[in-house]
Amino acid sequence: MLTIADNQRDTYDSRVCLYCPSGVTGSEIHLILECPATSHVALDLIKLLTTLLYDTCQPDRGTLTTHQQTSLILGDTPSTLPKKFHHKWFQSTLPAILDYVSHLETKTTTPRGQSPSTILLTYSKCPKQSFPRKNAELKEKFGTKLFR
Repeated sequence: MLTIADNQRDTYDSRVCLYCPSGVTGSEIHLILECPATSHVALDLIKLLTTLLYDTCQPDRGTLTTHQQTSLILGDTPSTLPKKFHHKWFQSTLPAILDYVSHLETKTTTPRGQSPSTILLTYSKCPKQSFPRKNAELKEKFGTKLFR
């Protein structure tokens, strides 16, 4: 963690998953796909993504790297999906992705009371204030009914 006093940052190997008692190195991929405490939350979204990949003649989910699978869960389109289908992909996936994030947020907390989204922010080193702006942009683009 970056501190002002000593200006040092923890190394990647020292980022420990706050959910796993075994001390596994925590990362976005671990938290979303591998962590036994949180991976079950993504099962419905993974089923939807698997079906959509099949229906759009994209590579099977099993052939994707963990980085590509995580990218899909976080809202990216498949890299081989033609651009003319991107809007339809977002229409099909965005509600499920938002449900996933909501469930991850409400159903899981660490012993320290942190939610997974707080941990993902820490892992990805994104400033917290960027999310409200992004949500406002998404609400404006896709309408408020997607944001319960």
